Amino acid sequence: MKATGVFLSIAVLLAPLSTALAVDGGASLSGPAPAPEGAVAAVQREVDANGYHWTATRNWTTDLSPEDQQALLGFRDTPEDAKRFDALEPSDFPVARDLPTAFSWLALGKVTPVKNQAGCGSCWDFAAIGALEGVLLINEGVFYDLSEQQILSCATPGVGCNGGSHFTVWGYVRDHGAVAEECMPYEADDDVPCSDDFCEKVATTSGWVDIPNDVDAIKTQVLIGPVSTSFHVYQDFFSYGSGCYEHAGDDQTNHVVVIVGWDDGACGGEGAWLCKNSWGPQWGNLGGFFWIKYGTCRIGTRAARPVYEPGDAIAYAAATVDDATRAARAGAGDGDGFADPGESVLLSLALRGEVIADDHDGVTASLSTSSGSVTVTQAESSFGSVGAEDVVWGSPPFGLVVGEFAQVGEVAECVLSVTADGGAFSCADTFALVLGSTPVLLVDDDEGASTDA
Repeated sequence: MKATGVFLSIAVLLAPLSTALAVDGGASLSGPAPAPEGAVAAVQREVDANGYHWTATRNWTTDLSPEDQQALLGFRDTPEDAKRFDALEPSDFPVARDLPTAFSWLALGKVTPVKNQAGCGSCWDFAAIGALEGVLLINEGVFYDLSEQQILSCATPGVGCNGGSHFTVWGYVRDHGAVAEECMPYEADDDVPCSDDFCEKVATTSGWVDIPNDVDAIKTQVLIGPVSTSFHVYQDFFSYGSGCYEHAGDDQTNHVVVIVGWDDGACGGEGAWLCKNSWGPQWGNLGGFFWIKYGTCRIGTRAARPVYEPGDAIAYAAATVDDATRAARAGAGDGDGFADPGESVLLSLALRGEVIADDHDGVTASLSTSSGSVTVTQAESSFGSVGAEDVVWGSPPFGLVVGEFAQVGEVAECVLSVTADGGAFSCADTFALVLGSTPVLLVDDDEGASTDA
């Protein structure tokens, strides 16, 4: 993968909250009218009265109108996401042993700089891109400045500034690839035409890991890479300065940020997450970062981590079964397009160049399987040239014989070993071949509101 932009190094690395930290520099105030004199002091009195451990300050967000403040909060939950997360069981989720009491990707220099979403409700976009940039930095040691505008223009045209979900971002990047900020600069406008077809794709992801709202489960994933999460922003958060933010209440989440670390000693020993916001580096006194108490404001809701994917390989794309052509010679086969027990079949496969793959020539693939029910009789196929996002069918088809005692519905795990460029390139991928014609029962359990995989 190639870097298309280099960031200035982060001048201040936030230590655990128990260590003194500060970032100098103020923000120029914006908005239609300044907040009344004493507004920040009133917030601080309320914080102190509740025994919380944070300090208020005057930010550019403090002086925005309530309408403009709400416009910054763009997380939109969906029934599909809610259903998926409701099915998560924290007890079934892997948790690392001997978790450290404090950890920070920022202190390790693996967090890209804070950006500013401006007057667009695109926090979900910035949180997802920020987490992905961190994952790339951790795995490749390269700063990528990826385009948030690409998502607004191409994935959510006309609606993204009114809110969205970080899962939309990773889904789009998985399918289409991410482009650099310099090719599609951020304009805080979802009506800007999509132009990513004219940009080099520089990064991708293979998906994400959903995480239950459990402190140890989230910590375990943060150790792998930054985690995006939603929480509810109350009005006093716009005047956050430093310390461990906390607010009573259980309102629905409305904002998305990136968890980059934690400190169990914060908040009087109750613990806090270190988070990266998207309101610019001048917001607050910690360079655009903030600490927030475990569990407060529903922090940890819809937490997920994007998965690192080099995106430069050749992968399995599709398959078709011909049980008629070979059946004429083998004396078996019903021509239904399934590899039934007792049949000899031709298996045509397509390979796909991943979204940021180089062009490869002389691509060939060999097929093998560990299934005792399938014998490979033609193991080699050629695919010619395969470039990024190309889908190419091989020739000749692979040949298989399915044992007559194979069980209908049995899954044969297959391995494709791919070589190209005279042996200079190689990779492997797997796919599952279902034996026999397996009936499928489709149940509409939500009146057609969604389609589940």
